[in-house]
Amino acid sequence: NQALTTSYAYTLYGNGMVEPDQMFCFGGRQARLNGDVALWLNLLEMGDLSFHRTALSSFRIHDGQISTSTRARVYGTLEWAYLLEIGVDQGIIGRDDYLQRVGPILGGLLNAASEAAATRDRQVDGAIDEIAEVAARLFRLVGARD
Repeated sequence: NQALTTSYAYTLYGNGMVEPDQMFCFGGRQARLNGDVALWLNLLEMGDLSFHRTALSSFRIHDGQISTSTRARVYGTLEWAYLLEIGVDQGIIGRDDYLQRVGPILGGLLNAASEAAATRDRQVDGAIDEIAEVAARLFRLVGARD
């Protein structure tokens, strides 16, 4: 029986629980911007996690970070939606819990589409169609609930 303890600052888990080459891959999808989320979902497949609300670490946000780029925000938002959908499909995230939180996910996708359209950045040109597809799936999912 392997013990699993988590917090903002660290994760303790036994060797071999997650293959190193699959650490940031979840449900067959490689997470390029939200690898930590993919890792948490992989660990959740193995059992329950303990969550501590106290922040044990922090980091500075500055203009030079990758996450400040339009491309990272747009594709990072899409990646969140995909990882959460896979989590629901695999039964790791409860469907009802997911449906209660789908509003902020849709809002994030719509903001990302707006930002992608406003920048006229070729690196995010294809994102608008992809966002529309994901948002349509989420709207259908919410509609199926009623």
